[in-house]
Amino acid sequence: MKSIKVLLIDDVPAFLREASDALTGEGLTPVCCDDPREAVEVVAKHKPRAIVTTLVMKHRTGFDVIRDIRGKAHTQPILMVTGYGT
Repeated sequence: MKSIKVLLIDDVPAFLREASDALTGEGLTPVCCDDPREAVEVVAKHKPRAIVTTLVMKHRTGFDVIRDIRGKAHTQPILMVTGYGT
């Protein structure tokens, strides 16, 4: 059976590690992208079934990442998470 890939996009290594561990524990295959500027290329290369991005990152926001991905006609579901209450 082919494992389901989920792309994680964030520039915080601790988040990527923790989220990867959680996904692996659920039988999924995490693919990590630690530079939001490279997200579109990673999507094209790995063809994940779903994408998780954070809102706040150094070089691009989660909204920027979503616009980039959708602008290249990728249609995977995208979940944006944030640790900021506002």
